[in-house]
Amino acid sequence: INATDYNVLWMGSHPKPDVLRNLLPYQKINHFPRSYEITRKDRLYKNIEAMQRSKGLRNLDFIPQTFLLPTEARELISAHLRYRGPWIVKPKASSRGRGIYIVNNPEKILTDESVIVAQYINNPLLVDGHKCDLRLYVAVTNYDPLLIYLYEEGLVRFAAVKYDSRSQYIWNPCMHLCNYSINKFHVDYVK
Repeated sequence: INATDYNVLWMGSHPKPDVLRNLLPYQKINHFPRSYEITRKDRLYKNIEAMQRSKGLRNLDFIPQTFLLPTEARELISAHLRYRGPWIVKPKASSRGRGIYIVNNPEKILTDESVIVAQYINNPLLVDGHKCDLRLYVAVTNYDPLLIYLYEEGLVRFAAVKYDSRSQYIWNPCMHLCNYSINKFHVDYVK
């Protein structure tokens, strides 16, 4: 690519550092450097943990107790002795609900799995009895000064099955996850 032939560079994958270094002031790109720091579950957690240390836990106390396996497996087992509720297990860098499951006992997690494990929130916000999540869309147009635009419309996704916290329903992903790729096959899914 000739460095002066475009104003916007749209790439399907993250750009290599030399592409970013060679951007001219008027050129924009659809990825920002190190975006994996907020899009990978393990990196997002580590960054939140760093903010908790820096700014005080009280400011970020809405994050459930979380562990990265296999390195923090011993700490997870110790925490389970104090908190006997369910735990949600997610691959560190996956999407669309793939590989997510819930366990009542963290000893059921394979110790060599590279996953993030968090206390499951037993009292989630429900809409008509269903779990939901929000997707908000932003455009970051500048870093210095930071300039972020929030699109006025977002997306609400619902689990196809009404939430029930009893343990016999712990295995139902259509109750616990709101991902389209998980719920689209359920008979009660509504587009």
